[in-house]
Amino acid sequence: MPNLGLIELGNAVYREQIKGIVLDTSIFDQYRYGFEFGLLAKLQQFQRSTVAHVVIDVVRHELQRHLVNEAVEHKAHVKNALKPLGDSWGISNQTREIAIAGLFGVSAPK
Repeated sequence: MPNLGLIELGNAVYREQIKGIVLDTSIFDQYRYGFEFGLLAKLQQFQRSTVAHVVIDVVRHELQRHLVNEAVEHKAHVKNALKPLGDSWGISNQTREIAIAGLFGVSAPK
């Protein structure tokens, strides 16, 4: 199947020329895992249609790995930002740890 623009893709779906959509990791990376907003959120329009969403196991596992790695990285950024902030405001390490636990919980990202 040739690459289609958004309008052409919409027309092909409407004419039922497309039976499935396959998503690759690069699409998720490109749109920064924006499942609630943006282009990835627009996939919801196919929820009640005959168009199938296909996510290959390898892609699913790769997506999970990317999301977990990003979650760990973002948590580290927050912790690193709280240290000087806490120092300048006189907030104890224990209070910062409570705040971090409140934000992230105690379990690792899944």
